[in-house]
Amino acid sequence: MNNKSTRIKVEVNKQIRQIPLDIIDDPQKPMRADLSPESVKDLSDSIRKVGLIQPIVVTPKNDRYEVIAGHRRVVACSVAGLVKVDCYVIDASGTVADVLKLHENYYREDVNPVDEALFLRYMKDERGMSSDEIANLINKSRRYVDEHIAIIDYPEDVLIALQQGDITHKVGIEFSRIGDDVVRKEFVRLATDGGVRAEVARRWRQGWEDTKGESGPSEIVDDIKENPPERQEYLVECAICREKFPLRMAKMIYVHQSCYDDVNRPEPEPE
Repeated sequence: MNNKSTRIKVEVNKQIRQIPLDIIDDPQKPMRADLSPESVKDLSDSIRKVGLIQPIVVTPKNDRYEVIAGHRRVVACSVAGLVKVDCYVIDASGTVADVLKLHENYYREDVNPVDEALFLRYMKDERGMSSDEIANLINKSRRYVDEHIAIIDYPEDVLIALQQGDITHKVGIEFSRIGDDVVRKEFVRLATDGGVRAEVARRWRQGWEDTKGESGPSEIVDDIKENPPERQEYLVECAICREKFPLRMAKMIYVHQSCYDDVNRPEPEPE
């Protein structure tokens, strides 16, 4: 494995500048393809209430600015009705800008696996970076980079499920190895309807491999339907009421540390 370090030097203006939103353009090559007013509703509601906590990173482009880091926050600020936003201004273009997008999205915001795969392929094909160089930049393994780039070649039904967030990447890996379209599509449908963990998807895939040539697709699928996996619910603790609830029902908000401390301060013991 190539362990050489890839270093990018960027000059950053440490002072925060307020820049009008109407002269800030979207990234020329955005990493996210799913940004819409609806997709940032929770974030825009939070910004409307407490303001923008993390400044946007932009680079000058003629008389305008291009977003380098914080594309999702820019959309949310627009939805929230802000006219100007706090920004750091840096001198970055080409590969430097794309590398900063990688860091922004890997360490600050969740990225859809399909969007991630397309951007990693772009970094290899258009920027001439190797898997080792990309892995070094995002503190991942070369295997991680190669497996994610391989998503682009997944069957369409698996790609759609990944894009919509119906299955995880690890589940997608298992389903992509199933060559029978009928079986795979039914597995994807069952996973979308009921939710499966990667180990369950692996057992389904192994069951298909073990019975190839012995059972028809309908028999394999019928067996899965008769013995469906239990839906996996991930529980988290509410920061306000302390009750456990499903993670899928959680909402993200930004709060001051002092406000969080006030809400979570233990009640005084009765005298």
